[in-house]
Amino acid sequence: MADHLKGIFAGHLLTLTPDLDSSPTLTSSPPFDLDLCPFSSDQIYETLKQLPRKKAPGIDHIQTEILTSTFRKLFEKCLYPSLLEQSPTLDIAQGGFRESRSSLDEVQCLIEICSILRRNHNSFPTLAFLDIKSAYDTVDRSYVWLTGVLQGSILSPFLYSLYINRLPSILRQPLLLDNSFSGDIVSDLTPAINCLLYADDVVLIANPENLTSLLHKCEDHSYSLGYRWNPLKCVIVAPTSDVKTYQLYGTTIPKESSFSYLGIPIKPGGLLDYPAMIQHNINKASLTMNQLAAIGLNSKGFPPLLACRFYSQMVRAQLDYGLAISPLTTKFIHQLDTFQNQCIRRIFGGHSRSSVQVMLHLVNLPSMRTRIAALQAQYLFRSTHLPDDTLLAHLLPHIQSSTSRSHWYKLANTLMWKSLCGPILDTLDKKKFLSLRTKFLADQFQHLYNNSDSILLSSTRPTIQVDPVLWLPMTCSERSRVLRWRLGWLPGGKPKECIFHPYHNLSCRHAFDCLHVHHRLYLPRSIEDPISFLLNLLPLHKPRPTASHSWFTLWPILCTILHELDYYFHDECPPPPIDPGVKLLNWLPK
Repeated sequence: MADHLKGIFAGHLLTLTPDLDSSPTLTSSPPFDLDLCPFSSDQIYETLKQLPRKKAPGIDHIQTEILTSTFRKLFEKCLYPSLLEQSPTLDIAQGGFRESRSSLDEVQCLIEICSILRRNHNSFPTLAFLDIKSAYDTVDRSYVWLTGVLQGSILSPFLYSLYINRLPSILRQPLLLDNSFSGDIVSDLTPAINCLLYADDVVLIANPENLTSLLHKCEDHSYSLGYRWNPLKCVIVAPTSDVKTYQLYGTTIPKESSFSYLGIPIKPGGLLDYPAMIQHNINKASLTMNQLAAIGLNSKGFPPLLACRFYSQMVRAQLDYGLAISPLTTKFIHQLDTFQNQCIRRIFGGHSRSSVQVMLHLVNLPSMRTRIAALQAQYLFRSTHLPDDTLLAHLLPHIQSSTSRSHWYKLANTLMWKSLCGPILDTLDKKKFLSLRTKFLADQFQHLYNNSDSILLSSTRPTIQVDPVLWLPMTCSERSRVLRWRLGWLPGGKPKECIFHPYHNLSCRHAFDCLHVHHRLYLPRSIEDPISFLLNLLPLHKPRPTASHSWFTLWPILCTILHELDYYFHDECPPPPIDPGVKLLNWLPK
């Protein structure tokens, strides 16, 4: 790729207009001093290695103009480390697009600061969420006409953070604080933080008496730097006791009962609005699920394993947002589980009341209750390993204590953290945490496996992994029959009489006797479910030749039995199957 870019941008395709009055000077040196270049060729090569694989420009007749953005971003990545070293330290209140900081950290800080103000200072703060006018609207038209406005630059968030960096210090009280602050968290730090920034998302935290003054300072700051706030898109979230009106540039800022700050609904007093967040996540995930269902995320489209991977990466990711910092009640967890179950049923083709325990186990997806516990433990572990210059790290010594009654401490009561991580927090590292998470997921499934009255679940593998029936080579018909057997749908539905024994229903137990399953599979009758027994023995990876011999005999017989059962269940006599199980046999080493 480096050689390709070198050829593209070498300039040999430019139309040259030679100067007739002077002879050209031949030189092999570059037209600039290499010592003055802010980055070296080694840096460029290292940055090239970080670009996504299999997306190299130059293939598929991509035009040179399209490569400009890639080439610009390449140099921006090279410049960023030097820019970071030479730039002033960003304010502690700025959490946007910085290393070891996230949007959830910023929301967590807002919740904890408001909690400390309420409990320790008897102050129920009013929140002002400020919106800055679009940068395009504030740029001089003479510049826009000639140059346009750069979009999508890697450096833009950091440069913008520098641009607005003085705002928090202007809003704070004199003599308060810098990034090395070491005073008391409750009496000094929390009252000093009266604003939080996440790039251009600004929230002011103040009592009604001080908020008007802070808004005036925000106005003055915008005049000094040449940008403008957008009063009509700003929102005031105030307690019922605050009846004041607030203005920017003489325009009244609207009041709301809740505001979605970085995607998390916040109520008056800095409280998390759980019902609004859960409903918003479900609505957003439902819209995505419906869009994906239209292109194949359904029982007639993608294979179940691929469909569930789409679900976990694109749908459940939207369902998950904010759950890591939300100590939810059973009611809200039930709503999330209900939605996930609906999605899984759509993927497998189950009816509205069909059990999803086996479906989730086959694709190795935990229940939402288990997933929330793991997400919260992961967030708590991460928060204990943040750099010292982060705001959340400053708050942590106070909010970790039981006497604080903090939001963080409520999260620490989550099942995984309280039972596995909390007792060994002093020695807990990333490797050990990942091991504990795996153990927690396994323990949760084992508890479900041992205490469930589901015969179908007890017939599956007792370990957490993707069931090989979803990915081993099979024809569509073979995989469909295997999955329907796993899910209890073959035979299933309303009881039907056996076509050979009119006074007996075609149940699983009757099918074992009617089709002589034990005898044909060379298994003792002490095994209650010989079909599930063999399915549980399917290889989890490509076996050695010596370990695969028996499958060359048993697998075609098993496919034939399911083939016959499928036809008998539909009151038809089965035709002889053509090469049953041949795809798996071709995959197995001989």
